[in-house]
Amino acid sequence: MAFLIVVVIIISVGKKSFSFFFIGIALAINVVVAPLSFFIGLMATDDPNGGFLAFIKGFIYIQSIPLLILFISVLVSFIIKRYVKQKNSK
Repeated sequence: MAFLIVVVIIISVGKKSFSFFFIGIALAINVVVAPLSFFIGLMATDDPNGGFLAFIKGFIYIQSIPLLILFISVLVSFIIKRYVKQKNSK
């Protein structure tokens, strides 16, 4: 999975498609951080009183910044596409 992301990043940079480059970097960060956030979520449920909600809190606590980076990169990508489309139509 990570190999495919790296290949997409290399191909997109070669085509000067920087919006896909940023999305690829954000996805790569999510792939790297996901096992760590899963581990932290499992440690939160190690307590006998901890349930699924504790797992979700631990997972989202670690995964929130990479998800925010992904959201911002997708948003910037759409803004860049609209700007280029609008610029080319004039």
